Amino acid sequence: MPGRSRQQRLHSRRRGIASVEAAVALPVLVLIALGTLETAGVIFTKQALQTAAQECAREAAMPSATAASVQQKANEFTERRGLSAVTVTISPPNPTGLPAGTTLTVTVSISADEVGFVGAQFLDGPVAASCTVVKSF
Repeated sequence: MPGRSRQQRLHSRRRGIASVEAAVALPVLVLIALGTLETAGVIFTKQALQTAAQECAREAAMPSATAASVQQKANEFTERRGLSAVTVTISPPNPTGLPAGTTLTVTVSISADEVGFVGAQFLDGPVAASCTVVKSF
Protein backbone atom coordinates (compact mmCIF):
# COMPACT_ATOMS: atom_id res chain seq x y z
CA MET A 1 0.00 0.00 0.00
CA PRO A 2 2.12 2.81 -1.28
CA GLY A 3 -0.14 5.63 -0.04
CA ARG A 4 -0.04 4.70 3.64
CA SER A 5 2.49 6.20 5.97
CA ARG A 6 4.72 4.18 8.24
CA GLN A 7 2.72 5.23 11.30
CA GLN A 8 -0.58 4.06 9.73
CA ARG A 9 0.91 0.64 8.93
CA LEU A 10 2.25 0.30 12.48
CA HIS A 11 -1.16 1.20 13.93
CA SER A 12 -2.82 -1.40 11.70
CA ARG A 13 -0.45 -4.11 12.95
CA ARG A 14 -1.18 -3.21 16.58
CA ARG A 15 -4.91 -3.68 16.00
CA GLY A 16 -4.23 -7.09 14.50
CA ILE A 17 -2.11 -8.14 17.46
CA ALA A 18 -4.82 -6.98 19.88
CA SER A 19 -7.38 -9.08 18.03
CA VAL A 20 -5.19 -12.18 18.26
CA GLU A 21 -4.54 -11.57 21.97
CA ALA A 22 -8.28 -11.23 22.59
CA ALA A 23 -8.97 -14.44 20.66
CA VAL A 24 -6.49 -16.30 22.85
CA ALA A 25 -7.34 -14.71 26.21
CA LEU A 26 -11.15 -14.59 25.97
CA PRO A 27 -11.77 -18.36 26.09
CA VAL A 28 -9.46 -18.65 29.10
CA LEU A 29 -11.31 -15.86 30.91
CA VAL A 30 -14.69 -17.44 30.09
CA LEU A 31 -13.51 -20.81 31.44
CA ILE A 32 -12.31 -19.17 34.65
CA ALA A 33 -15.67 -17.41 35.07
CA LEU A 34 -17.65 -20.61 34.45
CA GLY A 35 -15.42 -22.57 36.81
CA THR A 36 -15.98 -19.94 39.48
CA LEU A 37 -19.76 -20.18 39.03
CA GLU A 38 -19.65 -23.98 39.16
CA THR A 39 -17.56 -23.94 42.33
CA ALA A 40 -19.92 -21.42 43.92
CA GLY A 41 -22.84 -23.74 43.11
CA VAL A 42 -21.11 -26.65 44.85
CA ILE A 43 -20.34 -24.51 47.90
CA PHE A 44 -23.98 -23.33 48.04
CA THR A 45 -25.20 -26.93 47.84
CA LYS A 46 -22.78 -28.13 50.51
CA GLN A 47 -23.86 -25.33 52.84
CA ALA A 48 -27.56 -26.05 52.22
CA LEU A 49 -27.00 -29.75 52.93
CA GLN A 50 -25.14 -28.94 56.15
CA THR A 51 -27.99 -26.75 57.36
CA ALA A 52 -30.52 -29.42 56.34
CA ALA A 53 -28.56 -32.04 58.29
CA GLN A 54 -28.60 -29.80 61.36
CA GLU A 55 -32.36 -29.21 61.05
CA CYS A 56 -32.98 -32.93 60.57
CA ALA A 57 -30.81 -33.80 63.56
CA ARG A 58 -32.83 -31.41 65.71
CA GLU A 59 -36.00 -33.06 64.45
CA ALA A 60 -34.59 -36.54 65.14
CA ALA A 61 -33.74 -35.54 68.72
CA MET A 62 -37.39 -34.74 69.49
CA PRO A 63 -39.34 -37.37 71.47
CA SER A 64 -42.02 -37.73 68.78
CA ALA A 65 -39.57 -38.01 65.87
CA THR A 66 -39.88 -40.74 63.26
CA ALA A 67 -37.75 -41.54 60.24
CA ALA A 68 -40.57 -40.21 58.03
CA SER A 69 -40.73 -36.88 59.89
CA VAL A 70 -36.96 -36.45 59.55
CA GLN A 71 -37.15 -37.19 55.79
CA GLN A 72 -40.04 -34.72 55.44
CA LYS A 73 -38.05 -32.03 57.25
CA ALA A 74 -35.13 -32.58 54.86
CA ASN A 75 -37.38 -32.44 51.80
CA GLU A 76 -39.06 -29.22 52.96
CA PHE A 77 -35.75 -27.54 53.68
CA THR A 78 -33.93 -28.57 50.52
CA GLU A 79 -36.85 -27.87 48.17
CA ARG A 80 -36.92 -24.26 49.41
CA ARG A 81 -33.32 -24.03 48.21
CA GLY A 82 -33.99 -25.56 44.82
CA LEU A 83 -32.51 -28.97 45.58
CA SER A 84 -34.37 -32.19 44.93
CA ALA A 85 -33.69 -35.91 45.24
CA VAL A 86 -31.82 -35.71 48.52
CA THR A 87 -31.10 -38.86 50.49
CA VAL A 88 -31.39 -38.84 54.28
CA THR A 89 -29.62 -41.48 56.38
CA ILE A 90 -30.31 -41.71 60.11
CA SER A 91 -28.15 -43.71 62.48
CA PRO A 92 -29.74 -45.47 64.37
CA PRO A 93 -32.37 -45.87 61.64
CA ASN A 94 -35.48 -45.28 63.76
CA PRO A 95 -35.28 -42.43 66.29
CA THR A 96 -38.64 -43.30 67.86
CA GLY A 97 -38.41 -44.40 71.48
CA LEU A 98 -34.66 -44.10 71.88
CA PRO A 99 -33.55 -43.32 75.44
CA ALA A 100 -32.04 -39.97 76.42
CA GLY A 101 -28.30 -39.84 75.86
CA THR A 102 -28.42 -41.80 72.61
CA THR A 103 -26.24 -40.34 69.86
CA LEU A 104 -28.02 -39.72 66.56
CA THR A 105 -26.24 -38.99 63.29
CA VAL A 106 -28.13 -37.61 60.31
CA THR A 107 -26.49 -37.50 56.88
CA VAL A 108 -28.08 -35.62 53.98
CA SER A 109 -26.62 -36.25 50.52
CA ILE A 110 -27.32 -35.50 46.88
CA SER A 111 -25.88 -36.93 43.68
CA ALA A 112 -23.07 -34.91 42.10
CA ASP A 113 -25.09 -34.80 38.87
CA GLU A 114 -27.68 -32.60 40.62
CA VAL A 115 -25.09 -30.05 41.73
CA GLY A 116 -24.16 -26.92 39.80
CA PHE A 117 -24.97 -26.00 36.23
CA VAL A 118 -23.40 -28.90 34.37
CA GLY A 119 -23.28 -31.40 37.19
CA ALA A 120 -20.12 -31.24 39.23
CA GLN A 121 -18.15 -33.69 37.13
CA PHE A 122 -14.99 -32.98 39.08
CA LEU A 123 -16.58 -34.59 42.16
CA ASP A 124 -16.09 -38.30 42.63
CA GLY A 125 -19.18 -39.15 44.64
CA PRO A 126 -22.23 -37.56 46.19
CA VAL A 127 -22.13 -34.25 48.02
CA ALA A 128 -22.99 -34.96 51.65
CA ALA A 129 -23.17 -33.33 55.05
CA SER A 130 -23.83 -34.84 58.44
CA CYS A 131 -24.69 -33.72 61.93
CA THR A 132 -24.54 -35.63 65.21
CA VAL A 133 -26.72 -34.83 68.21
CA VAL A 134 -27.45 -36.42 71.56
CA LYS A 135 -31.08 -37.21 72.23
CA SER A 136 -31.89 -35.31 75.40
CA PHE A 137 -35.58 -36.08 75.99
